[in-house]
Amino acid sequence: MASIDKLPSGRFRVRWRGADNRQHSESRASKADAEALRRQVERDLDDGFSTSTADRRLTISEYVTRDGGWLASQAWRSSTRDNFDSQWRAHLEPRWGHVVIRSVRRTDVQGWVNELSATGLAPGTIAGVYKRLVQILRAAHLDGVLTRQPVMGVTLPEQPATATKTLHVPTLENVKAMAGAVPDRYEALVWTCATLGLRPAEAVGLTVERVDFLRGLATIDRQLVTPSTGAPRFGPLKTRRMPSREVPVPAELIDRLAAHIQRYPSIELEAPANLGGMGSLIFSNAVGHPIARSTLATTWQKAAKKAELPENLRGWHSLRHFAITRLIGAGVNPDYVRQFAGHSTLTETLNTYTGWWPSDADNAREALTAALSGLSVGSTGLRSV
Repeated sequence: MASIDKLPSGRFRVRWRGADNRQHSESRASKADAEALRRQVERDLDDGFSTSTADRRLTISEYVTRDGGWLASQAWRSSTRDNFDSQWRAHLEPRWGHVVIRSVRRTDVQGWVNELSATGLAPGTIAGVYKRLVQILRAAHLDGVLTRQPVMGVTLPEQPATATKTLHVPTLENVKAMAGAVPDRYEALVWTCATLGLRPAEAVGLTVERVDFLRGLATIDRQLVTPSTGAPRFGPLKTRRMPSREVPVPAELIDRLAAHIQRYPSIELEAPANLGGMGSLIFSNAVGHPIARSTLATTWQKAAKKAELPENLRGWHSLRHFAITRLIGAGVNPDYVRQFAGHSTLTETLNTYTGWWPSDADNAREALTAALSGLSVGSTGLRSV
């Protein structure tokens, strides 16, 4: 229970014993405000929420960044951590860092979302930073710091329907132009991405040990992680439900890789046993070090401009689309395409490449044409109407 007593200063002090078995107190200027606080404290005690003075005054920044706090508890990949750091600095910390976490209201969050939209920020970006705020507040609720969820019923700006449906794929001429525009040591990397359908981090993480040069096969079971701080290292694949896959390597690419390794010797990179141990990276940057994401981005931008590629191509990742759509166009079994792409479900593959699969009508037409080719009407017993 909580009690109220009047201080010599004329203020009213509310005292209570929290779940931590320690005495806590806060004062209010009026008895009415103190009574409201007393009722709130008692409700929180009944519901099992934290009633410590420290938690009642805790800011979002303190909750997120303190030792042992929310951020420290996140088991994220380095790329996810870098993304959050960017979101925190640009959008979350300036608006919410100083705010006492218990004072957040739904209308405050809705107003913030509306302000972000008014600045012209993309709906997808707004959804991303809002999702992070939701994660923080949900964790605070589970920790007993918040007694409610202040983000229920927030309306986000709608994302244009075409934004998630348009897939831009380079032509063979685009790929050739890109291979000719990048520095020589990245030419084989272009063909590797465009032939094996690898994600950029998978391609720069490809090692000599993972390529069977005699059988023409490559095992993809790890990727290169290059965090903004810290040394490069191997990490698990993006799709944890499909931790490895084997992809065919055409003879022409085998020859390109062999020539590349002879000209640019591979570099050793350690890895834990569960990720295959030591690996000899096939690709390296201009000074013989692992290729960072930032280097990849800069290399693509310069080469794409030189090659006059369409601006809508999504960097190195578009080369992955080139390989996968070529399999689809060749009529390869959809489930094999899924395995080749490293997708966890066939639905993901079908949805990602909507519009690239032959229609059922086209397939039916071709099947019927093949079945009836060479047959005359009289020989089949068919008659014209």
